[in-house]
Amino acid sequence: GRMHKPVLEIQRPKCKQLNEAKKTNLKLAVMTSLLFLPEKFSEKELYLKIAELSYKGDVRMGLAENPHKISNIVNFGLERFRDLYSETLKEIENLHLRRTSGGCLTFEQDKSSKGKMEMINQLTQFSLEKRDALKDSVKVGKEKDVLASMLRKIVSHSSRSQSLKGFFTAGPLKSIKYVKEKVKKSMPQNNYLND
Repeated sequence: GRMHKPVLEIQRPKCKQLNEAKKTNLKLAVMTSLLFLPEKFSEKELYLKIAELSYKGDVRMGLAENPHKISNIVNFGLERFRDLYSETLKEIENLHLRRTSGGCLTFEQDKSSKGKMEMINQLTQFSLEKRDALKDSVKVGKEKDVLASMLRKIVSHSSRSQSLKGFFTAGPLKSIKYVKEKVKKSMPQNNYLND
């Protein structure tokens, strides 16, 4: 999840396989996000949805995280999202870029059942069985619910594991202090400043 948001690369990887994996990860993040978005949407809505993917089901969200974390990530990193996704967005056949009179970018996509099925076929991060379940859900208009459930399971497992590792690695006192600081940052008077 972290790699489909802008990150600071200290050194660009020279490994061809790693670069291909990064490229695939970005494409899958866009494809997954498109299933949640309507037929027409703004560039910012796309990046908000992409950033949201790694927090669906995160046990820390709602407990100790700033409720505006996702919008802060996008608002303060919009140019970096553009740089990160500029090439990927050109490669997606179902996605059509439009520029408004004000210079803002908007997108249109095929939201027909056929268009959704084609999109699901490309979601190779999911097993064939899960993709078939997603296709079945398209027939009854429940693909967003089914996809959200799949993502929550993936993210919740990972976030619980990270939280436990952090507790044992840092120790109980540092962990409690960290959680206390996170809760403090999530308070309404602070959450417009912090992510």
